[in-house]
Amino acid sequence: GVGYEQLAGFLSGYAEDLGVARVVAFNFRGVGSSQGEPTRAADLVDDATAVINFAIDRLAADPRHLVLHGWSLGGGVALAARQRFPHAVVVSDRSFAVLSDVAKYMLSDPISAGSLGLFAGFLVSFVSTSKPSLMLDRIKVVSAALGVLFAAGALNPFLPQLLRALEWELDASDPALLYSAPICCIYHRKDGIIAYDGGSLHPLLDVARDSVFELELTKEFESGLSPRHHLYAVRTSVGEWEPMLSCIRDAMGAASL
Repeated sequence: GVGYEQLAGFLSGYAEDLGVARVVAFNFRGVGSSQGEPTRAADLVDDATAVINFAIDRLAADPRHLVLHGWSLGGGVALAARQRFPHAVVVSDRSFAVLSDVAKYMLSDPISAGSLGLFAGFLVSFVSTSKPSLMLDRIKVVSAALGVLFAAGALNPFLPQLLRALEWELDASDPALLYSAPICCIYHRKDGIIAYDGGSLHPLLDVARDSVFELELTKEFESGLSPRHHLYAVRTSVGEWEPMLSCIRDAMGAASL
């Protein structure tokens, strides 16, 4: 994943232009120089919780004035962290509420889904077969079967149960999490990774609530859906930086009321 070291300009500008005392950034385990590997979604939430507790205990951050800015996967983690810090303002930057919704959309393309099924079949066969003489035949059979099932969308209805069984579901759609404190939701309708109609948080929000603040990004890279609409840092877009800061300031102001 993208490490915070690659976002140094964004982070320094964020602190300076937003006028906050301190910005604390971190990499999830297994990203950048962070040690270990995540084995379940809760590991990511635990990482975020550890950093928040560090800011409170070691840096004297006020737990009543926390802003958790999560981009992409980090947005889902930030919302999940509200289970432990319900008063934290969340900035959800091109993110989701339910991870399995994003997975279902990604698997709706038969070619992409079939390729993923072939790869999954290879992994399953490699891990489960101890005899090299049997491995090739098993890879052919299992990969073909999973490739067809994935491409046909046969497994899509079971993705939430599968992710929960693997402990990789992230579901922050509970209104108690979404609206426990103000939220600034940043989204792009042409996001090619977390598609607006395929898992994006914004369509799920009740934008009429006083605690919900929204910002639609409109920077264009290509005419249709594109990963670049998801991946760029807002600070590189002259017309979007100030609106983003205003969205965050509004959410922070609502939290102090």
